[in-house]
Amino acid sequence: MGIRGFYNWLRQNYGKTLVDLPDVALDEAGKPVFGDPSSPAPCGVSVDNLYVDTNSVVVNCFDLAKKNDNVGLCQAIFDQLDYIVAMARPRRLLYLALDGVVPRAKVNHQRSLRFQASHKMFALNPQNHGTGVNSRESTKVPGLLAPGTTLMVTIGEALRYYVAERLNSRPEWAGLEVIISDAAVPGEGENKIAGFIRQQQISPGYDPTTCHAICGSDADLILLALATHNPNLILLREVHNSFLSDMNPNGDTYDDVEEEDRLRPRVQSAQSQSQAKRQYPQYQRLAIAALREFLGGVLYHYPQQLPNFQTDRAIDDWIFLCCLLGNDFIPSLPALVVQRNAVSLLMKFWQEVYHRRQTYLTRANGEVDLVFLEEILAKIAKFEVAQIPRLFREDLDQYATKKYGKPLRLVWAHNPNLEFPGHPLPVGAKSEVEPAPADANRKSPLVPDVKIPATKPTVVAAVADEDGWLKCQLEPEPEEPGPFARLDETHRKELGREWYYRTRFREIKDGPTFFKALSRAYLKGLCWVYQSFYVDCPSWTWYYPYYYAPLAQDLRGMFKFTVTFDLGKPLPPLAQLMAALPPNTRSHLPRALANLMIDPQSPLIAYYPERFSMDQNGPVMNANGAVLLPFIDLARLDQALTAVYPSLTEEERQRNTLGAPCLITGPASPQVGSLRKLYAKEPDPTKRRPLKPEGGGYLAGRISRDPAYTSGMTINFPLPSSAGTPTPPPLLPSVVGDRSMRAIYHPLSSKAAAKAEARIGAQDQVMVSPPTGGGTPGGEELPTRHSPAKPVVDLVDIVAAQDAFRNPNAPQGLKAPTGLFGRGKRSQTGRGGMGIESGHGGLGRGGLRGSRGQ
Repeated sequence: MGIRGFYNWLRQNYGKTLVDLPDVALDEAGKPVFGDPSSPAPCGVSVDNLYVDTNSVVVNCFDLAKKNDNVGLCQAIFDQLDYIVAMARPRRLLYLALDGVVPRAKVNHQRSLRFQASHKMFALNPQNHGTGVNSRESTKVPGLLAPGTTLMVTIGEALRYYVAERLNSRPEWAGLEVIISDAAVPGEGENKIAGFIRQQQISPGYDPTTCHAICGSDADLILLALATHNPNLILLREVHNSFLSDMNPNGDTYDDVEEEDRLRPRVQSAQSQSQAKRQYPQYQRLAIAALREFLGGVLYHYPQQLPNFQTDRAIDDWIFLCCLLGNDFIPSLPALVVQRNAVSLLMKFWQEVYHRRQTYLTRANGEVDLVFLEEILAKIAKFEVAQIPRLFREDLDQYATKKYGKPLRLVWAHNPNLEFPGHPLPVGAKSEVEPAPADANRKSPLVPDVKIPATKPTVVAAVADEDGWLKCQLEPEPEEPGPFARLDETHRKELGREWYYRTRFREIKDGPTFFKALSRAYLKGLCWVYQSFYVDCPSWTWYYPYYYAPLAQDLRGMFKFTVTFDLGKPLPPLAQLMAALPPNTRSHLPRALANLMIDPQSPLIAYYPERFSMDQNGPVMNANGAVLLPFIDLARLDQALTAVYPSLTEEERQRNTLGAPCLITGPASPQVGSLRKLYAKEPDPTKRRPLKPEGGGYLAGRISRDPAYTSGMTINFPLPSSAGTPTPPPLLPSVVGDRSMRAIYHPLSSKAAAKAEARIGAQDQVMVSPPTGGGTPGGEELPTRHSPAKPVVDLVDIVAAQDAFRNPNAPQGLKAPTGLFGRGKRSQTGRGGMGIESGHGGLGRGGLRGSRGQ
C-alpha cells in the first residue's frame, strides 16, 4: 500500500531518523562478503530477525537482467539477497516474502495501474500497434511479476534452491532458520512480514529484546512498523535516484507527457551514470524508535505541552489520520495532498482537538471515537473550501464561466437511463466510455465577455544596482481575480461543491441517497484500511465502489450506522490475473482463460473495454488520475472461470493453488530437533506439531511434513541451461546430500471468527473488532494483540533522536517532552540497547521500558 509523496515528506521533515549505511565489502569477483561475525554489521545494529520484501529485489533484478534470461535473473536475485544478508547479518531468522494474491480492494488498484501502463506504452510508441491496451493481438510482456504466472512459480522454486545451497555451503548461515512465503501464500509481502512480527510478539515465550530489521521500499512499511509498537525494529530502505526529487523538491508530478518525455533522457543519463559506479544499491536505515519519538515530540508540543499524553496512543491516531491521505484501497480527500504539507496539517488539527477534548481518536482493538473524528473533518472541510480553488483554479474558472448567471445550486438528475460510473457497468452493455467530464470542461468555449489570462502577465521595471546602473527586471503583475474568485463566499462554496461532484461523478441520481451511500462507503473504507495495520485482512472481498472520495463536508453527520466486513476468501491466483490484466497481456494466462478477454460472446467481455477514460484529476494529482474502468463482478467472474477450470493442465492447476510458507533450517538451527521429531514420529502430512526450540532461540508456530522433502536429497536449480538440458549452469550447481531440513510452516494468527465488525452506537464510536478467521491459512488461535514487554531501543538511534530534540536549532523548535527523553532515568537493559524509565507522561503500551503515565 503506497501513499504518494509520503517518504519524501518524511525525509524532508524527519531526515535525522535516516542514516546512510556503508557499502558491504566485495570479493575479487564482485560478490558480497559476509564479514567477521564478531565485528559490527554494516547496518549498525545487532539484528536477530531479518525480513526481506523480496518483490522489490525481484523488480530491481528484472531491470538488470537481460531480456528473457531467467537464469541471469535468478542469479541477480541471489546476489542481491547475499548483499542484504551481509549488510544485516541476522543471527536467528531470515524471512523472505513475495507478494501473493491481494484483497479485492487492491485488485482494483492493480487493474487501473496495468491498464494505464498499457495505454502509456502504446501512447509513447504509437508505431507499435500491437502493444496497446486496445489491441486484440497477444503481446508477450516479459516477466510479469504477479501470482499465478510461470515466472513467479519459478522464482519461488529458485528461492528454495538458494536457501538450501547457502545453508549447506556457508558457515555463517548454518544456525539460521529461514521462512519462505512465496507468491502462493496470500497477502502482500509487507503485510505478511508485519503480521508475522505481530504474531510472534504476542506469543508465549517471545523474547522482548529481539531486534527486527525489515528490508523493503514500500512507504506503508513505515506505518506497519509503527503499528507494531515494537521499538526494537529498523527499516533498511534502498536509496533511490534523487534526480527528479532535486529538480522537483515538492514531489509534484509533471502535467503532461511532453514534459515527461523531455526529462526522460536526463533521468536515464543520471541513472546510467549511477549504475556504472555501483554494482549494488545503497541503503539507508530508518530507526522506528527514533521516528516514534520525533512524531511523539511534535504531537506533544504543539501549541503547548498536551496533558495526559501517551506516545503510543498518539501514534495510533496519527496512523489513522494517514488513512485520509489516500492509498491503494481508497482515494484521498480532495484537499489533502501530501506534497502540500497535508500530513503536518492533519497533525495540527489533531492537536487542536486533543487539547480541547483530552481524549484520543482511536482506542484499543480498533475503536474510533467518532466525535473526535467529526471535529477533525469539520476542520478539514473548512480548509477544503479554501484549498480546492487553489488546486483547481483553471477548472473552477471555466465552470463558473459556464454557470454565470445560472442558479448556483445542485440539481439532481431523475432520468433512470443515466448511468453513474461509480458502479459496475451492466454486463452486455456497450463499453465505450466517453471522455471524462473534466476533460470536456477544459475544452468548452468560454463566455466571450469574460477574459481568463492563460499566463501570468509581467511588467518591466527599471531598478538601479549598487553602482547606480539601471537594469530591467521582470516583475509579476497582480493577477486579476478570475470568474470563480469574483463570486461571494457562499456562492464559491456552493459552486465548488457542485463542480466537484458534477465533474467527478457526472449525473447523480437521487442526491440524498447518493451522498449517504458514498459517505458510508468511504467511512467503511477508513475502518478497513486502519484495521489492516493492526490485524489480518478484515475482508478479502470488500472494495471501495467509487473512483473518488467525497468532500469532507459531506462526511459529517454520517456516522449512525453499523458496518460489518465479511472475511471471505482470497481469490485464486489465475482469477486475480483475470481481474487485473488488460487483454494484451493475456499470454500469461492459460488459453481457455485468455479467450474470455477477447471473445465477443464471453460473459466477461464488458470488463475489458476497447476504450476507457483516464481522468487526470487536476495538475497536482496527475500521477494518481482515475482510470474509469468497470468494476468486475466477482460472482460473474467465478462463474465464468469455473466453467473453464476443467480444461486446465496439471501445471496450470498447480499455479492456481494457494499454499503455505515453508520453514528451512540449517544444521545448527535450534529448530532442527523439532523437524527431526516431525519426520520420525508423524507420518501423516496433515498433522501439525508445535515448534520446540533447543539450545536457545524461539520461533512460535506449528509445522507439518513437506511432501516434496526427503532427507539428504539432491536439489537442482529449477531452470534448464541454455542448451535446454536439465543440467544446471556451472554457476548454479546442484545441492547434493542436502543437510538442511524443510517443513510446511503454519503461523500463528488472531482469534478465529468469521467477521470483523465496525459498530457505531449510541456513544458515537466505531468499534472495529479484530478480524477473525485468520488471514493466514491454517493459523493457530491467539489472544488479541498486545504490546511486547520490556522492549529495548537501539542505543545509536535513540541517542541521535535525543540530540536532535535537545538541539536548540532543531526544526520547528522541538524539545523533548518530559518522560520521552532525558528527564527519565536510564537503565541498561542488555545487548546493544537501553531503556528509559519515564518520570512523567508515560509512553503507553509497547513503548520504552518504564511506568505508564499517571
